[in-house]
Amino acid sequence: MTEYEKFHLDIKYRSDRTPTLLTIVTSSSYLGDYFTGGSGSVAYFDEFRFIYY
Repeated sequence: MTEYEKFHLDIKYRSDRTPTLLTIVTSSSYLGDYFTGGSGSVAYFDEFRFIYY
């Protein structure tokens, strides 16, 4: 990519219970959240915004 791209992610709950915690995991490669990603992968994250209603 040559410039930043804005995206929107809807969170769908699997329960009627109100969540009390939020964990955000980012990764630069497949299975990176399990620490098995590829060598040399790079990820750039410029800004996060979480809006809770």
